Amino acid sequence: IGVCSTAAPTPSIDISSGSATITMNSLGTYDLCVQSSGQTDSVKQTSISLTVVAGTPASVITSINYHTITISMDHNINLYGTYQLGDFAIFAPIGTCASATPNIDATSGVIIVNLGATGQYDLCYRQTGRSDSVKQTGITLWVAAASVA
Repeated sequence: IGVCSTAAPTPSIDISSGSATITMNSLGTYDLCVQSSGQTDSVKQTSISLTVVAGTPASVITSINYHTITISMDHNINLYGTYQLGDFAIFAPIGTCASATPNIDATSGVIIVNLGATGQYDLCYRQTGRSDSVKQTGITLWVAAASVA
């Protein structure tokens, strides 16, 4: 932060389309510095910064109390691991955590789950202050059809 006047504008990123994709390799807070076409200065843009935080680890939750539940029924799933205030979870179909949005408050270590389709589900997790959705290693939930009595 605060180094636009000394920032080297290379490699430059073309933003003439109004957007750009960048990859940040270090944690921290960064200013947006812009160099106009044909100019040699780099100017900090007012009130625009980017904060890069670490991603949610894949080992926050280490186990759960159920591995199979019944379709379309509420189940209290206990989460074991290092959950904390502001964390969120969701069970999503296998392999879809990257596009899932954890929206069940996991602060207490217990989440209520009611899934409407049979199959296998991954536990996707997001720690407080982050914006990702990460599959928790080794945790799969099976959803089975209700048994006929």
